[in-house]
Amino acid sequence: MSLLDTEIMNFEGNSWTTRDASTGLICFGMTGSGKSSGPLRSIAIRYLELGYGGIVFCAKPDECETWEAYAKETGREKDIIKLSEETFSFLDYEFSRPAEEGGGQVENVVAIFLEAVKISKDKKAGSTNDEYWENAIKQFLRNTISLLVMAREPVTLPNIKAAIDTALRSNEIAENLKEYFADFKYLCGIEYGDEIRHAPGNAGFETAIRKFEEEIGKTAGERKEVQQTIDASRQYCNSLMMKAIFFSNHQSPDYELACNYFLIEFPQLDERTRSNTISSFTVLADSMLRGEFLRCFGSDTSSLIMEDMYRKGKILIVDQDVKRHGLVGQMTAAIIKLCFEKMIERREDITDSNARPVFLWGDECQFFALDYDQKFQTTARSSRTLTVYATQNLDNLYDGYGKEKANSLIGNLGTKIFCQNGDHTTNKWAADSIGQEVLRRHSQNIGDSKSGSMKGDYNKSDNFTEGWSEQKDYKVDIVNFTTLQTGGPRGQCKVGYIFWQSGRILKNGDVYVRGAINQKCRKMCGARLERHCPPIPKIGSKDTPKGLGIYWYDYANLAFFIFSSIVTAAGLYLILAEKDHLLLEIPEVGIITVATILLWFSAFAMDTLWAILKTIIELLWFKLRKKCRPKIKIINRVPLVVFTWLYLLLILILVTQLQQHIYENSPFLHLFGFGILASLAHRFLKSAGGRSIPVN
Repeated sequence: MSLLDTEIMNFEGNSWTTRDASTGLICFGMTGSGKSSGPLRSIAIRYLELGYGGIVFCAKPDECETWEAYAKETGREKDIIKLSEETFSFLDYEFSRPAEEGGGQVENVVAIFLEAVKISKDKKAGSTNDEYWENAIKQFLRNTISLLVMAREPVTLPNIKAAIDTALRSNEIAENLKEYFADFKYLCGIEYGDEIRHAPGNAGFETAIRKFEEEIGKTAGERKEVQQTIDASRQYCNSLMMKAIFFSNHQSPDYELACNYFLIEFPQLDERTRSNTISSFTVLADSMLRGEFLRCFGSDTSSLIMEDMYRKGKILIVDQDVKRHGLVGQMTAAIIKLCFEKMIERREDITDSNARPVFLWGDECQFFALDYDQKFQTTARSSRTLTVYATQNLDNLYDGYGKEKANSLIGNLGTKIFCQNGDHTTNKWAADSIGQEVLRRHSQNIGDSKSGSMKGDYNKSDNFTEGWSEQKDYKVDIVNFTTLQTGGPRGQCKVGYIFWQSGRILKNGDVYVRGAINQKCRKMCGARLERHCPPIPKIGSKDTPKGLGIYWYDYANLAFFIFSSIVTAAGLYLILAEKDHLLLEIPEVGIITVATILLWFSAFAMDTLWAILKTIIELLWFKLRKKCRPKIKIINRVPLVVFTWLYLLLILILVTQLQQHIYENSPFLHLFGFGILASLAHRFLKSAGGRSIPVN
């Protein structure tokens, strides 16, 4: 079995593998919906269990502690790396890559710097009138970085800042430096061989400069302009050009461009233009040159080896969270994220079928938005990067990326998990994404009318119509996203979700599945056992349990059956105890006594008995079908009045005869049979005369 077929999660019987995860995942859910403690926690634990490496961006202060707890739970504590304990010279890292892997390109280094500072800008604003100044900064950075590289100086932010601060402003001094550099170039070619060039550190260069200045001093004497030129050459930016000459890099096109920029073009700029260019850079770099940012990214060397994430399964936690570090935290994450995305795209084992997958984890991903994210996600599958993003709603993504880029990014994330959400825009988008289907809808119309007159006439009529219609509607109604369980005591420590994977038909025959993931239930303070969560109310739906379906008229039937049975038993008692009292004698029929009236209630007892038995059968039937027995209304009752009076008259005659047979000690069981048949006939005619209509 391929490594890509390893199961990470199982969503209601549907396996979600590493292959599926490599197409990306995004989880939506409002604050408190349980997305972090439910599906995201389960996925994170599984990634660590499988030995995957990755990178975690922290928006909240407790995110680092959360992942440390995950690592402890899975035995991966030794694989955790915190950025706050490492240094990473990102510009030098990008430039010093091997040339065969695309390293050594100044333009790439410039792009990384500008991409990092873009995170502080409003993505929704679009292009502005600052394009000229942005191009000016690019030119400035291009030539500065080229000088640093040719001078064999580390490409760091402090060095870039120092070079820009010491760039020449005077055209006159620049002209003098051209001759000065030409003389130094000539002297280097004659006197300074490879031995002095390869001296450790800057010792060889310092020796060469000292000798050169001595020679200049002998020939030029104490002239003021010569001393000014020497002083200017010692400025950091100019010394970089001299170092490039010393290391024999002055013949390269990059040196010619840089020298032309700093000795001709830049000094001749209008003072206002020049100051605006410098100011534009320093504004961008100001926050990068102090505090934690400078400690992490301003070092000459890097202790962080990014490739260890896929080579050794290391887990880098960018623990400068946004909530505490603000914009610096965002920019730190932006630099690390961009370098990670560039690095993982060029991994050397990209064609190896057993290459270790790595994950990119961004809870509250809107804080770590980069323009490059959408481009990276289009090819993340080939680099085995398991992208996991989470946010509350679409508007957060639009705020972080801009609407067009956010939609592009979401389109390239193959798996969507929706937790409880109250945002209508997000819920409607989710319903639209999952799709629509043709539904058959049942319609009913029940009505009745009553009329009367002064003469005492009374009329009542019932009417009922029903029909079916086909309509196209959402597979998942918008309201369903608002009623998912949110975990905790109220949600019985279960987080409800709706899982949808683009282009996949799931085992339930649909494109989505609804389920719940168990949270790791916390203990209440001082409790030894985990808490018992109270039951939660649920709305009626296909996947929620329902009641039996016993209604008020069922209880009324039961109560009347008990009452009439007791009254009938009292009549039998009066006859058998010989305590009966005569009320009326009917010739050729019999006598009417108190017991006769009481026995007559057996008509109601038998009728309600059949109703109770019918209810029990219906309850069992709907229980087997796992449905709720519907509430019904009976209409069209006009014929029932006649049948009921005939039934009651017949039962009265039968109980009179029953009483007579008891007094005469004659057989009377056949009278019971007639009574049961009469009650069954009445029940049948009663059902045939009316129509039962479900009303719920």
